[in-house]
Amino acid sequence: MNNSRVKILKNLSLFKFIILNTAIITIYTILFYQQQVTNNYTKIIKYHFLLINMQFYRYNSIHATLKNCFFYVPFN
Repeated sequence: MNNSRVKILKNLSLFKFIILNTAIITIYTILFYQQQVTNNYTKIIKYHFLLINMQFYRYNSIHATLKNCFFYVPFN
Protein backbone atom coordinates (compact mmCIF):
# COMPACT_ATOMS: atom_id res chain seq x y z
CA MET A 1 0.00 0.00 0.00
CA ASN A 2 1.20 3.48 -0.75
CA ASN A 3 1.64 6.15 1.89
CA SER A 4 -1.42 8.21 0.99
CA ARG A 5 -3.74 5.24 1.42
CA VAL A 6 -2.21 4.42 4.81
CA LYS A 7 -2.68 8.04 5.90
CA ILE A 8 -6.33 7.98 4.83
CA LEU A 9 -6.94 4.75 6.74
CA LYS A 10 -5.26 6.13 9.86
CA ASN A 11 -7.33 9.32 9.65
CA LEU A 12 -10.53 7.32 9.27
CA SER A 13 -9.70 5.12 12.24
CA LEU A 14 -8.85 8.21 14.29
CA PHE A 15 -12.21 9.69 13.33
CA LYS A 16 -13.99 6.50 14.48
CA PHE A 17 -11.93 6.50 17.67
CA ILE A 18 -12.93 10.09 18.48
CA ILE A 19 -16.62 9.49 17.70
CA LEU A 20 -16.72 6.34 19.85
CA ASN A 21 -15.12 8.06 22.81
CA THR A 22 -17.35 11.14 22.60
CA ALA A 23 -20.37 8.83 22.49
CA ILE A 24 -19.13 6.98 25.58
CA ILE A 25 -18.49 10.26 27.40
CA THR A 26 -21.96 11.60 26.59
CA ILE A 27 -23.66 8.36 27.67
CA TYR A 28 -21.86 8.37 30.99
CA THR A 29 -22.53 12.06 31.61
CA ILE A 30 -26.25 11.43 31.00
CA LEU A 31 -26.14 8.49 33.40
CA PHE A 32 -24.23 10.56 35.94
CA TYR A 33 -26.70 13.42 35.88
CA GLN A 34 -29.57 10.97 36.22
CA GLN A 35 -27.71 9.63 39.30
CA GLN A 36 -27.66 6.07 38.01
CA VAL A 37 -23.89 5.78 38.09
CA THR A 38 -22.75 3.61 40.97
CA ASN A 39 -19.22 2.96 42.17
CA ASN A 40 -19.03 0.00 39.83
CA TYR A 41 -19.77 2.14 36.79
CA THR A 42 -17.23 4.81 37.78
CA LYS A 43 -14.58 2.09 38.11
CA ILE A 44 -15.44 0.87 34.61
CA ILE A 45 -15.16 4.43 33.24
CA LYS A 46 -11.75 4.95 34.88
CA TYR A 47 -10.34 1.63 33.65
CA HIS A 48 -11.81 2.17 30.19
CA PHE A 49 -9.99 5.47 29.65
CA LEU A 50 -6.86 4.16 31.34
CA LEU A 51 -6.84 1.23 28.92
CA ILE A 52 -7.26 3.56 25.94
CA ASN A 53 -4.39 5.77 27.07
CA MET A 54 -2.11 2.81 27.78
CA GLN A 55 -2.73 1.25 24.39
CA PHE A 56 -2.41 4.57 22.61
CA TYR A 57 0.99 5.34 24.06
CA ARG A 58 2.28 1.79 24.06
CA TYR A 59 1.68 0.86 20.45
CA ASN A 60 1.49 4.42 19.07
CA SER A 61 -1.15 3.28 16.62
CA ILE A 62 -4.86 3.93 16.48
CA HIS A 63 -5.76 0.42 15.33
CA ALA A 64 -4.46 -1.06 18.56
CA THR A 65 -6.60 1.33 20.59
CA LEU A 66 -9.72 0.69 18.52
CA LYS A 67 -9.55 -2.99 19.41
CA ASN A 68 -9.71 -2.08 23.11
CA CYS A 69 -12.37 0.60 22.95
CA PHE A 70 -15.20 -1.76 23.72
CA PHE A 71 -15.91 -2.26 27.37
CA TYR A 72 -18.00 -4.56 29.52
CA VAL A 73 -20.85 -3.19 31.61
CA PRO A 74 -22.16 -5.66 34.18
CA PHE A 75 -25.90 -5.75 34.70
CA ASN A 76 -26.68 -6.29 38.36
